[in-house]
Amino acid sequence: MIPFNDEVKLLFKPIDREQLKETYALNELNSKLELLVGYKNNALIFYIDQLFIFNFNNRNYIVFGHEIGGYFILDEVTGRVYWLYLASDKDSDVSLMFCNSTVNQFICFNNLFFSVVDKVMFDSVQEDKVSSDEDIFYTIEKYYKECDPASMGETFEGQECYWPTRTYELSDGFYPLTEAHIEFYATLINKGVNGKSGN
Repeated sequence: MIPFNDEVKLLFKPIDREQLKETYALNELNSKLELLVGYKNNALIFYIDQLFIFNFNNRNYIVFGHEIGGYFILDEVTGRVYWLYLASDKDSDVSLMFCNSTVNQFICFNNLFFSVVDKVMFDSVQEDKVSSDEDIFYTIEKYYKECDPASMGETFEGQECYWPTRTYELSDGFYPLTEAHIEFYATLINKGVNGKSGN
């Protein structure tokens, strides 16, 4: 499934294989894409076969994956990872959320997050299990702050941060653990409804 708000995709241009060697950040990303874990209940997919370039505010970003609400992009110059989404009803209102300072940190954060999601899903079906979820939520947030402090602030250089939102959603039971989230958006798309989503 593509992101619910996919108008911005019209601005993406495919990257050919020769371009992959042009910058350190792009080469670094391309060599590690297969390490990233996807997640079907939020339509999270990383692009192994085709990357895209997107120009925003006179900067080039590499588009390397998406989930239901937006796209994951890499700043070609700084190597920082962001989440790209449409912030309002205007197609031109593209916004970024800061994810991580490097590709390596993003891979660690993403894969650890979905290990915790798997544990929460497993614990939810264990009737006689005393849940230790609160401990694991505290632990993952603490670990994230140690690994990439900038990623867990309220903002980074004027932009909201992605991971505090996701860890909050998971700890408070809002993060999708079933296919219901996808089915809901698929129904809206089939009805021709198109909204704009921030987080």
